[in-house]
Amino acid sequence: MPKINFGRDYEMVQRAVKDLGQEQALKHIMDSVATGKVAPEEYRLPDLYEALDSTAFPKATAALIHKKVLDGYDSINTIGDQLVTTVPSSLKQETIVGFNAAEGPKQVLEGMPYEDSGISEKYVTITNRKFGRLISVTEEAIMFDQTGQLLQRAYQIGSKAAYYREKEIVECVIDKNTTSYYPSGTATALYSSGNGNIDSSGGTLSVARLEAIKLLIDAQTDSNGDFVLINQGAMILLVPPALEVDAWEMMKATSVTGLSGATTKDGVAASDTYYGGPNFYAGKYRILSSPFCNTAAAWYLGDFKQDFWWTEVYPIQIQQKKSDEDKFNRDVIAHYKVRYFGRAGAVDYIHSYKSV
Repeated sequence: MPKINFGRDYEMVQRAVKDLGQEQALKHIMDSVATGKVAPEEYRLPDLYEALDSTAFPKATAALIHKKVLDGYDSINTIGDQLVTTVPSSLKQETIVGFNAAEGPKQVLEGMPYEDSGISEKYVTITNRKFGRLISVTEEAIMFDQTGQLLQRAYQIGSKAAYYREKEIVECVIDKNTTSYYPSGTATALYSSGNGNIDSSGGTLSVARLEAIKLLIDAQTDSNGDFVLINQGAMILLVPPALEVDAWEMMKATSVTGLSGATTKDGVAASDTYYGGPNFYAGKYRILSSPFCNTAAAWYLGDFKQDFWWTEVYPIQIQQKKSDEDKFNRDVIAHYKVRYFGRAGAVDYIHSYKSV
């Protein structure tokens, strides 16, 4: 097979087509973009349109758009996947049964049968949602070589897709607007005194507030009355940006000292009953911060992946459609659809806690 140089001008693309044929030239173009050998911006729409046939051109352009959408999607600094467990889904509405009633093992006497476990009538629901946008390539975009504008739009759509997925996940974890938790299909506050997972005594992040949450965690039981033994190594301290520095200082301080007056030190408020010594919370929790934590004084602690799922029908996709009718009526050469289908939802509450 001849060596093909990829990139910037019509002659190179034309040479690839001449030496390899349309199908193999298209494959090389797609592979060169997917592997990063050639940046999508190095291909110009007029060159591809001139060199490739009506079947290969939309596919080649789709490769450019696909790469830029994913580049945009990956450009957003997100924490959402650290807060949820991704679970494949094939239903519009997922029903998760027995969410808080796992039965423990029972002693089995010699020669006696094992007791079967039951299916709890308790359940929660998560209703999946689809999100997407279209990108159209027009004759004008090709004629006036708007390659850069097209690819920048693809990049922005990708970054916005990541942004809105992140927003949905974090707002689910903080239970904004009481829309995260649907036991028996009914929207219910996830953080509540009835669930034993909220400290509403007031005050910002401090040793006293962490202690209050610790006591709630130690007392928490599941629906069978068994204590919840949370994996301390998996616990995350989720804070708004206003508390991120305080949280970092508290987790880094190896010791705290006595306080007087309005003094604060190492994240310990003057009102805390603490008389100095090693910092029990040093390095104990991993800190994550998000602007979608909508209350400056509220923060959250838990092994969130145990309680929150992202049910995914399909991850971000880029699909291509070619329509002769659109080409005739609207001078649209090809359509590309960017979409994802899924939803964040709570399946339990016993591993997640809020202080406000």
